[in-house]
Amino acid sequence: MVREAIKILSSSELYAPSITRFRDSDRIASGYYEGLIRLHQPSRHRKRSVVDAFRDHRVATGETRRRISSDVVNALEKEDSWQYDVIALERITNNHALSHLGAKIYERWNVGETLRCSMDTIFKWLTVIEANYHPNNSYHNATHAADVLQATSFFLSSEVIAQYAQDVHAVAALIAA
Repeated sequence: MVREAIKILSSSELYAPSITRFRDSDRIASGYYEGLIRLHQPSRHRKRSVVDAFRDHRVATGETRRRISSDVVNALEKEDSWQYDVIALERITNNHALSHLGAKIYERWNVGETLRCSMDTIFKWLTVIEANYHPNNSYHNATHAADVLQATSFFLSSEVIAQYAQDVHAVAALIAA
């Protein structure tokens, strides 16, 4: 079952704009879908600018990291600790703890490499998930999802679990979290 899920998640069809599985009335599924394919749609034609040249240089050299503030970097520093404070990260990131913490954890666990997709795609996916949580729900919200993801990562790192879990198991657990 896990192999099938990874096969589906790593297939190019999942990210292809030709998929039309969702009805227009399904706002949440359409939102996830749009977040996944937006990176693959052709861009508008315009003159090449200095920004384009810089972006092309970053892509050509493999330098595609997102820019985040030093406050966020510091808040993410001890994400592998049981005492990690996800609420502090929520405040620093202006309610975007899931996308920032998720990107850090997924990068540490090489989720992109396992699924054969870029970290930019994963970050976009996390952002879409985060945006579709209901902010008025005081418990099951994006911050809770970030907390569950962090706890899952912590447990997967423990010696007891690590000796039994293969990389693909860890990736499946992190996606499920």
